[in-house]
Amino acid sequence: MIRQKELVKGSVDSLLLCLIGQRPMYGYQILRELEDKSQGYFKYKEGTLYPALHRLEKTGLLTGRWKLPRW
Repeated sequence: MIRQKELVKGSVDSLLLCLIGQRPMYGYQILRELEDKSQGYFKYKEGTLYPALHRLEKTGLLTGRWKLPRW
């Protein structure tokens, strides 16, 4: 179990960059895609996702943007 937690914890940045590199996504969509593509192995919560996205943005590896929804 400890190895699984280490894998999940150590993979978040790589997984996010790989997934977002395919197409732009919003937060909830990122969480669902990660879970779906890993068949439930990677289940992140907002408390993990958003700090990781901010960290990647701060290091210049990605750029966030705001987009108004189309109603």
